[in-house]
Amino acid sequence: MLILNSVLRVQSANHAFYKQFRMRRQETVGRLVYELGNGQWDIPRLRALLDEVLSKDQAVVDFEVEHDFRGIGRHCIVLNARKLAREGDREELILLAMQDITDRRKGEVAVRQSEQRLKDLIEALPGAIYTTDAEGLITSYNPAAAEIWGREPELGKEEFCGSWRMQWPDGTPLRHDECPMAVALKEGQPIRGAEAVVERPDGVLVPLLVYPTPLRDASGEITGAVNMLVDITERKRAEELAERLAAIVESSEDAIVSKDLDGIVRSWNKGAERLFVYTPEEIVGKSIKILIPPDRYDEEDDILDRVRRGEHIEHYETVRLRKDGSQVWVSLTISPLKDARSKVIGASKIARDMTERRRADEHRKTLMGELNHRVKNTLAIVQSIASQTLGHASTLDEARDAFGSRLINLAKAHHVLTRESWASANLAEIIADTVKPHAGGENRFHIEGPDLQLTPSAALAFAMALHELCTNAAKYGALSTDNGHVAIVWAMEGEGDERRLILHWAENGGPKVVPPKHKGFGSRLIERALAAELNGEVRVEYPPTGVVCTIDAPMPVGQDG
Repeated sequence: MLILNSVLRVQSANHAFYKQFRMRRQETVGRLVYELGNGQWDIPRLRALLDEVLSKDQAVVDFEVEHDFRGIGRHCIVLNARKLAREGDREELILLAMQDITDRRKGEVAVRQSEQRLKDLIEALPGAIYTTDAEGLITSYNPAAAEIWGREPELGKEEFCGSWRMQWPDGTPLRHDECPMAVALKEGQPIRGAEAVVERPDGVLVPLLVYPTPLRDASGEITGAVNMLVDITERKRAEELAERLAAIVESSEDAIVSKDLDGIVRSWNKGAERLFVYTPEEIVGKSIKILIPPDRYDEEDDILDRVRRGEHIEHYETVRLRKDGSQVWVSLTISPLKDARSKVIGASKIARDMTERRRADEHRKTLMGELNHRVKNTLAIVQSIASQTLGHASTLDEARDAFGSRLINLAKAHHVLTRESWASANLAEIIADTVKPHAGGENRFHIEGPDLQLTPSAALAFAMALHELCTNAAKYGALSTDNGHVAIVWAMEGEGDERRLILHWAENGGPKVVPPKHKGFGSRLIERALAAELNGEVRVEYPPTGVVCTIDAPMPVGQDG
């Protein structure tokens, strides 16, 4: 502090002045202020200030001067000046107070630079960040935040969040004054990882994790808050995908199992439980070899080696064990499981039950063999029919008609067998199909007997024999007249291994029967071929009232069908 007279000579100075500017009293008192320190106080702005005080009798308040001072360098000084009057006289004095604010200015510059660096840093960050004042008004935001919001909020006017609208993860609307940033400012506590969803003006929903944190000054008062927004859209999609995949795995009919590289089971779905009967509690954490027959352990070791090399194994058919020890054929598809660094950490295994397919394959092979056998037998029958028919027919037309009729009947018998997959044929169906072309009017045939399944070969033999009986009856017997009829009745006699089939063919109402002088193909087919096929006895009798055929064949329990 200096006190100057009206001509600006120093009248006195305080200790702080001498210390601050490194001057002595004898160098100061009595000198013009502009001469102090070899003229270092000859500052144009100081002259202007003092002229104001002297000429206009005005006080000067907080007048800043920045100047290079000898010995102390460049400093920023705040000057305050006003006139004083000594007691007892009217000589005017000037009080010139000086305050060095150099350090404060440096601090302010440092703060501004720090704030700018922080602003530049926030702008450059890929993460979304914004700030508010203590009232929640948005004071800044970076481009990443504007991108999430889908808009640029107006600074100093919009509160708490720059989004258009907000909602909770369950879709419930969320008001801005209830959002996590508002809660953090109200309660004065940071919030870590709260989940919310912002809605952009275009309707796109963006799920977020938010981290609002109050900011405080040196005294602890809240001056604002900063919030970081983490877009978790991809994470949500991954979670949804994982949930869908888990649902697919759990609901799959196939057994889906995961194991580590030591062969320890880590997961087990419902399909695996159905196939192998073990529950997850019984097998997770145990070796997969519990499912493998001991003689196939090397097979599992080879599979694990291939998995470690990153290989995929598809449609590998093998045998596995159920909980009860029974074996089941399965088709395995095995894929390596990798972590985020693409390191193989285990394997997923899909096992499909192949029991039904293998059974179907075996059945197909059996059918093919049976078909081959049947085709050969059928061709042999056709050859025999052709040979016998042509050998005994008197004319070519007769041979053609007889041969065609016999083939048609053979085809009908085959049709009955085909309906039953060549496993067996019903005797009543064989009889009905064979006699149908000769049925004519009502009551021509009386058919009666219990349900009985015949083997394919027996069914064909019965069909051919019945066809011959029908043909002879139509030409010469009961079916050659309008009033003739035929009774076909069968029954089972005896029990167990002694059980026998007795079938009677009896004609009535036709011309008087005369025993034939020689037997043709039809008679031989009936008496010999049928008897041989059934391993029984076939008798054809010729009473005057009509032909009678009796078939007596063993049919032990378990052999029918």
